[in-house]
Amino acid sequence: MVAALAVVAAAVVTGVVVLGGDRDTGDRAADRQGGGASAGPADTAQTAGTQPPPPVTSTEENPRAGKDAEPAVPGWKVVINPQHGTMFDVPPEWTLMGAGMQTGYEDEKLGNGTPAVVMSAPAQLRPAWCLYDYDKDGTKEDWGLATAGTKGARGARNTADAAYNEAWNWAWAAYAQRDPAGTVKVARARPFTTASGLAGSVATATANGTTKRHACETDGKSTAFSFKDSTGEIKTFVLHGVKGVKGELPEATVQKILGTVRQVNAAGG
Repeated sequence: MVAALAVVAAAVVTGVVVLGGDRDTGDRAADRQGGGASAGPADTAQTAGTQPPPPVTSTEENPRAGKDAEPAVPGWKVVINPQHGTMFDVPPEWTLMGAGMQTGYEDEKLGNGTPAVVMSAPAQLRPAWCLYDYDKDGTKEDWGLATAGTKGARGARNTADAAYNEAWNWAWAAYAQRDPAGTVKVARARPFTTASGLAGSVATATANGTTKRHACETDGKSTAFSFKDSTGEIKTFVLHGVKGVKGELPEATVQKILGTVRQVNAAGG
């Protein structure tokens, strides 16, 4: 596992990479899959490359993020993404980074700060769960337990393809860039409907047996739910986190968060 690109305002990641306001609509990680994967057989392995270096992740919670909306799960926090018109809930111990923020993972093979994957309006579980000075500059970078957010799916043919691709993209980018082909495995996308009635496709991926160069790197997992919004555009909710270590987000909680994904207008927003 590697640390994320800094969680920053959507305009820029200082010293790392510029993230424009629409940079979470597509991913370079799909290029590592040989032109894009389809919703193929369960546990189909895709290709892998090299891992990104980690800048520091901000842990300052946006005081207004989700404060004006009612959660679908009582006592949970609401994550709002006005760019994509989506909402979802997370448990109260999560940190909301704000609607104008983006996070992602650099493509280390390119080595020029280009992000492999990006999501916007992220929420994180224990963003500073593990600290390590990755680049030996005297400043320790953050590794979190889990991150969730929403992104666009420009170029996706359908929700099944989008979910399958994004599940692979995030498991690879966050946990397996230094590992051989076959490390990341993706299960076939399947139909899924959230509690609000939002229908689409969901896929899961795992990265097991990954290279671990220090105590903060772990195996990982990801879940991607893709759906069409009211305009017919495909959007994707992504949740990824550590796997096989103390603090791993339980699957029951993953499913409970997933079940709260909804469009803003469906929630009275």
